[in-house]
Parts: sequence; C-alpha cells; structure tokens
Amino acid sequence: MPEDVVRFNQAKDEEKGSFSNRETGRSYDNMSNDTACDREESAMRSGADAVSSGDLPSDSDSSTRWNVTSSQVDSQSHEYPTRLNPGG
Repeated sequence: MPEDVVRFNQAKDEEKGSFSNRETGRSYDNMSNDTACDREESAMRSGADAVSSGDLPSDSDSSTRWNVTSSQVDSQSHEYPTRLNPGG
C-alpha cells in the first residue's frame, strides 16, 4: 500500500502563486503559514508523513509562506506526485 507524504518547503519572497515543475511533474501549492498549518494537521490526521527541510509550518513564524506538495511512495520507494483531496 502506498504511503502518503506531504512536503513543506519555505517559499522565497518572489514565489507568490501555485505552480508546477515541468521536470518532476510535481505541483506545488503556495500558501500562507495558517493554511500550511491546516494542511500539516490534515496530513497527520490521515496518517501521512509531513516532512520539511527545516521547520514545519506549526513551528514557524506566521508570516512564512510555504510551497507544499503531496506524493505517494510505493513499496519500491518510487515517489509519485499526487494531490490530496480537501481535508485529505
């Protein structure tokens, strides 16, 4: 059974909207810290792993913006981009 992973990366000041990376096929949702905290909580409730290269939204300043992406990791550790359903 695939494992759900939600990744949180702090957005740069110039990054203002959601976007897709053509090389990886991964879509990023650019969101406020409050919205990212809600996504983090939702991920934890659903059993997904919430990972970040630094602090998670719940540990960050309220002015921080985040680029958030969701994926699934299969039994061979291959990661596939997915999008969680609202509340997901």
